Amino acid sequence: MGVVPVNLATAFPPFGLRIEAGPLVLRPITDDMLPELIDLALAGIHDPQMMPFYVPWTDAPPDRLPRDFTLYHWLFAGQCGIDPYSAASSEVYQDLFGAGSFTGKLANEGDKIVLQLPEPWLAAIQIFTYQGWWYAQADGGGGSLEIQDALANRIQWDERNAWRASGVNGGSPGGQFAVPDFATWLAAWQLTDPVGDADHDGLSEVAEYALGYLPVSTMPEGGPLGGLTGTGQLQLAFSLPAFAPPDVTYQVQTSGELTSGSWTTIAQRSGNAPWTGAAMVETGAPSGGRVSLVVTEPPPTIVPLRRFIRLRFTVP
Repeated sequence: MGVVPVNLATAFPPFGLRIEAGPLVLRPITDDMLPELIDLALAGIHDPQMMPFYVPWTDAPPDRLPRDFTLYHWLFAGQCGIDPYSAASSEVYQDLFGAGSFTGKLANEGDKIVLQLPEPWLAAIQIFTYQGWWYAQADGGGGSLEIQDALANRIQWDERNAWRASGVNGGSPGGQFAVPDFATWLAAWQLTDPVGDADHDGLSEVAEYALGYLPVSTMPEGGPLGGLTGTGQLQLAFSLPAFAPPDVTYQVQTSGELTSGSWTTIAQRSGNAPWTGAAMVETGAPSGGRVSLVVTEPPPTIVPLRRFIRLRFTVP
């Protein structure tokens, strides 16, 4: 009985696969082919004025490119290599790649994050972009963005719903993470008086919360600004967080008197729901975590001698 000699094709049949189309041959890469492939890479495989690869591995110095190419092939070549996603918490990942904590600074208004292996490996294992306007609490206010499910598909990391704002400054891994209501917000800032004014800027804590400001620094811009249109209609311009607190109800009201029972609601919104009411609401594009709004009252049937307009908000 003869013995079939063992080679790569008999040990693992896909290595014997070969597809030819004229001068083009498609076949698995084996170690004996690496020297020839390295020579091709060193000779140049693309226009030097244009980089076709996201990670510019072909720009490595000639004395380092052979090592980089070989290590990348051994570590990441198909199913026989290491999947960097599934190996992110393995001993191999920790030992070979030295995973650690990021100590730099990121932009509040948004940034692109590339998690790249250290030299000599030239591979990006995760790429995503976050936006500052996703959550007002994390847009320069001391809070952090925290991923909701670290095991979810990495493609979702570019989406707001994959993240949440931390309930305490600097983030809260493994602990309190969200700001679902005013009471949580107060506790996160270590405040106890809802109508207090810790930063002495004229806004109570509940107003800071509803308007998306910080209770420890003065309001960075002017408040709501009222006026008249060319046709004599009352108009109110103001800004709110791009994603407002979910438990706040906003109302734009008009009145001919400054008495409690004389105010009429012309526009209303709860949390981030659409505006309702008879007024026309113009909404600008989100910028710096905030959105500008202009609310114009409907043409009045009777024009009183005095008219007032205000922004009112309520929190349970």
